[in-house]
Amino acid sequence: PVQAAQAAYEHEQQSRIDDGLIRQDRRREHARTMLNKYIRRRERLQQLPRTAARTKELKDLTGKLIAAQKTLGKLYSDEETDREALKEKVKAEELTSPLYK
Repeated sequence: PVQAAQAAYEHEQQSRIDDGLIRQDRRREHARTMLNKYIRRRERLQQLPRTAARTKELKDLTGKLIAAQKTLGKLYSDEETDREALKEKVKAEELTSPLYK
């Protein structure tokens, strides 16, 4: 009985960590999608004849593209620390549960 309870507890804790990792993956996927969207839009605009409006749009799009690259780079560079922080968060939530009060 104790081993079954321990296994259930460990499974529940691991599933909470996995849920957090899935959320992080979704944020990275969204950032990649946005980056690809900006790249495709920029490529289409560059193929069209230049006008003042398109030049302005290209300039605005370049800023968004750079921001998306930075966001994606940050999400991937923080991957390991995010994983550790998630484990610590799950542990902290556990310690504040009614079981430990």
